[in-house]
Amino acid sequence: MMLLFCFPPQSTTAQSTVKANLTYYKGISSLKRGKMGNAMRFFKQTLREHPRHNAACLAIIKLHLASGQDKKAARMLAALYQSEESQTPLERDYYLAHLNIVVQDYNAARKHLEGLVRKAYDVDSPNFSILARCYNALGYLNVLQSPNKEKEGYLVTPSQVLERSRIMFEEALKYNTRNTSAFSNYTTMNDLLGISPNFIEPYAQYNLLPEEMEKKGTTTDISTEILYEEDLLPEETRPLLEHAQLYDELLLMIDVSGSMRVPLKKGSASTRFDVMQTLAGYILEKTNHKVRMGAVSVGGDCGNSPVLHKKVDKNNRIALAKAIRAVHVDGHTPVNDAMLLVPDLFRSKRSKRGIILITDGMESCNPNETCELAAWLGSEGITLHVLSFLEEKAHPEEYSSYTCMAATTGGTLSSVSPEEKIEANDYQFINEEHLILPPIKIDTSLQVRTMVADRQLSIGNCPF
Repeated sequence: MMLLFCFPPQSTTAQSTVKANLTYYKGISSLKRGKMGNAMRFFKQTLREHPRHNAACLAIIKLHLASGQDKKAARMLAALYQSEESQTPLERDYYLAHLNIVVQDYNAARKHLEGLVRKAYDVDSPNFSILARCYNALGYLNVLQSPNKEKEGYLVTPSQVLERSRIMFEEALKYNTRNTSAFSNYTTMNDLLGISPNFIEPYAQYNLLPEEMEKKGTTTDISTEILYEEDLLPEETRPLLEHAQLYDELLLMIDVSGSMRVPLKKGSASTRFDVMQTLAGYILEKTNHKVRMGAVSVGGDCGNSPVLHKKVDKNNRIALAKAIRAVHVDGHTPVNDAMLLVPDLFRSKRSKRGIILITDGMESCNPNETCELAAWLGSEGITLHVLSFLEEKAHPEEYSSYTCMAATTGGTLSSVSPEEKIEANDYQFINEEHLILPPIKIDTSLQVRTMVADRQLSIGNCPF
């Protein structure tokens, strides 16, 4: 039987890293389809291929926690925490706090969580997922650390403690309304206290929405002369436009391979290529005029330079739209060739740089290199967002590749198909069922005593 470790005595090669990344994202794809056993096998295989693959180690820890195997999770986390090469410090620290809660070392857990909240804020773009989990865990800790009495299978807890925890669960939901643990705990608090839940207004990750950005001004270059058919715009148009507004320089990477001739739906007169052209035109017109924009095509034969490769620039929107409409659909999907060209199409390394890839297939020439090339772009400070025409259930291999490209650059993955709606960062597997509160009752006797004490205090301070 082979033992798995999160870090070995020997180093690994670049080739093994690429192979391990592909295996890892196959595991992520299995998780998203609910195939936990397959996912565990892929993650273990990842560690055999690349024992320093901390993301796979973390995924196994989460699966162990989800299945109640806390000791196994603790051993692996101890090894991960000692690894100086961990590329996921926030995730790592959160699960260290999580395990401290599981083994009832509550003081250590609180210390880690409070420090983690500070770290999650101390970045240009706060990590909302981590903050939501931290606030849920802190609310959970408030209850467990309070002067509880156990009675008939319930924790009997002072109402003040529950009120404080309720505030923390609400805060968690403001950072991530999809955090099911926080929602369950928040509902429990409201029911116990007899309080109607508040309307949860999520915190905005970005300061300006697209409409506000557009009010800042446009140029005559980007208005009525760029044509697009609004009926062909996919549901994911708005999120992509939000991403586009974030950058100083933005590159549209458009798939013009032969498969883009496929009709959008059975019997439809519109093709994937029609939708891509429409979406590209819309982004060109609606993105704030201060963003420099360029374009690069993905198509033709492997090893050839992309037919369309326009460097990012200002006042070039109409020219880019015309060039995208004029390009011919043909050939393979050499994404790697386009990615190799990308750094030369940007103007400044000091700028915030992003790519929007609109595609219907994975790299068809050297698929084993795609993860590594995407990671290279990420190391250069370039973020890659992927919009796919494919459905994940029918094309898990392609989605493994897409996920890798997005995750290694800090980008997002989404789908044109409404049935395949993928939320931002959906590839981050989260299971926090251990942090759902146990059955609770309010300590009414303590509540009454506190109310009387409060009333006496207010009377004593009365100036009359």
